[in-house]
Amino acid sequence: MKKQCKQSGLSAIELLITLFIAASFLTVGYQLFRIVIKDGGESRVLSNASREADYYLQKYKANATNPCTAQSPAALNPTISGLSSVTVNIVIDCPYGSVSSISRIKSTLTHGYPQQTIVNTTYVKPACPVNFVPVPGSKTYGTNDFCVMKFEAKNNGSNVAISQATGLPWANISQTDAATYAITACTGCHLITEAEWLTIAENVVGNPKNWAIEQVGWYFLHTGYAMAENITPPGVAGSLIAVTEHNSLNTDPDTTNSSNSYASRNRRTYYLTNGEIIWDFSGNAQEWTSGQTSGGQPQAAGGCASWCGWTTATIPTHGSLSPDPWPIAIYNVTNERTAFSQNFIAGLGRLKNNANDTNLRGFIRGGGASDNLPTNASVYGAGVYSLILNQSPSYTSSVLGFRVTR
Repeated sequence: MKKQCKQSGLSAIELLITLFIAASFLTVGYQLFRIVIKDGGESRVLSNASREADYYLQKYKANATNPCTAQSPAALNPTISGLSSVTVNIVIDCPYGSVSSISRIKSTLTHGYPQQTIVNTTYVKPACPVNFVPVPGSKTYGTNDFCVMKFEAKNNGSNVAISQATGLPWANISQTDAATYAITACTGCHLITEAEWLTIAENVVGNPKNWAIEQVGWYFLHTGYAMAENITPPGVAGSLIAVTEHNSLNTDPDTTNSSNSYASRNRRTYYLTNGEIIWDFSGNAQEWTSGQTSGGQPQAAGGCASWCGWTTATIPTHGSLSPDPWPIAIYNVTNERTAFSQNFIAGLGRLKNNANDTNLRGFIRGGGASDNLPTNASVYGAGVYSLILNQSPSYTSSVLGFRVTR
């Protein structure tokens, strides 16, 4: 008996059905692949656009002011890889009003065709007003961190105090008026206090970068523009603006002028320990603080109706003054004393008072453009601790201005 063998394999119909199913799978897979690729590309474009919008948002955060100022600082057409027809617009507004310190910054980026838009927004509260710098607080004087004008106060033409490099210091102003106009600089602003002035002075004196050979207590502390007679051309109206005159002394950070033997002492900028820079804290113009006394002036042997140096030989008794106006550190700068035959600490300044004076007196700090003339070295009144206590709060002078803090 013969066995019949069943032929294995697919019939023609079955093969066609199999090929059709395979082709369908391939078509669906290809379409899915195209969708994935397309979605991935769109995601990359979206991510790139969002990243660029955020880049410009962060870039213009520094334009925010305190208090807030509405502005449109940028309308750009940048070239960005992977994006076409790009425009970027930056707008800063004041959601809580112009007296608030909070700014809202909006970065709007459009690209492509049809046009797509990415909008990124952030809120900013600058630490300090424009052209103010932060100052670390001092345990010695009981101050927290605060902001101080980077430059001596200027008048904007409408009796508003501003901090800017250009323009001469706001001088011929009494202590009383300085206190009144200081509050115009910003919300919370006021005339610098004695505690704040001494906090800055302590910080400056303790930073090696402000000393002649970058070693605290050696040779001299840079004193600022206080030798007008020794610089050509001389200062305008006794004081200088910060960036257009004597350029070799005025870069930020400041440099010295090798052609002038007093130039390094005349350096007009000081470094704070946080890396910030403050201009003309000593020299250029004397400055009012809010301090007043009607007695208990710092005492020195025989009084100092003219000038006394801040030296160990003339350490005053402090009476009832608070904070204590005496500098924290006393430095032995022998080389500088010998050069000028003066018993004072170069760069720290000097004291002018009357031990028996009981009239109301305002505190005058810093120094003027001519206070350290070599032809009048017996005065040498400029310095971070210089203190004049022989003028009433109504006194004015062409070399006397002020500075604002918040």
